Amino acid sequence: MFENKVRGELSNLDATLEALRAEPALKIFSLNDRQLELAIDVGFRADLNPFDQSVLAAVLGRADDIQAADANAELAFCELDGDLQPWDKQGRRRRELADLYDPRGIWVYGDFDLEAPQRPPDWPPK
Repeated sequence: MFENKVRGELSNLDATLEALRAEPALKIFSLNDRQLELAIDVGFRADLNPFDQSVLAAVLGRADDIQAADANAELAFCELDGDLQPWDKQGRRRRELADLYDPRGIWVYGDFDLEAPQRPPDWPPK
């Protein structure tokens, strides 16, 4: 049964991607040269699979672009995947990821409600 569901989802993949591209509040973009460089840097700093390296590089690169345009922009990344969260299962800080997010002022949420973990009032650090 599960296998049939997966096959069904895969058969609809093109339509799903096209529907996402049509969403006005969603921007789909290719990695640029700077983000590809960041993916390599991320690979040396954190033990992530290549897909997660690319996602993280895209987030970091877009954050750099946004801050270059608006130094006061509030940046948040909603991530359910524990591999990209800057904390471990016990809630302890994962320095290798926090050291990438924090200097850019990116607050990482573990949900899509922008509630947890709660952003401190003095964020981002100066």
